[in-house]
Amino acid sequence: MARAGLTILLLVAFAAVNAYANDIGSVDVRGLGDRGSCPVRPWNAKQTAARERVIPIKFQIPYSSKPMVALGISGTDIDQRYNMRVNTEVQNLTNEGFDLKVGVWCNTYAYKLVITYFVVPDTYHPAEPAPAKELMNWG
Repeated sequence: MARAGLTILLLVAFAAVNAYANDIGSVDVRGLGDRGSCPVRPWNAKQTAARERVIPIKFQIPYSSKPMVALGISGTDIDQRYNMRVNTEVQNLTNEGFDLKVGVWCNTYAYKLVITYFVVPDTYHPAEPAPAKELMNWG
């Protein structure tokens, strides 16, 4: 029974996202990382080519203006001997597409990463978010 409930919840969530997202896709990134070293620098500094990939994504149909893009990691196959340190980023966003940057840091080695993206037109404006002060009031 719990499995059926989870399936229904996932279908409803997907339908809610799909109602606004025009482009939904995923990209497989394989063989990313370097097991042999852990550079002494911040994780967000430029990494070696073995640790980063930039994948151009072209939208199915160009948008009238620059859309919003959400990224998620939907699958991993990471070397279990090391920590998982993965960073995803949207770069060079236009109305026709974007560059998806995927990077790992230190000795993380990804045999496979599946990055999913959702593209929502900028005409979608959700209700005003709650002020940050209210979001952080856990007491």
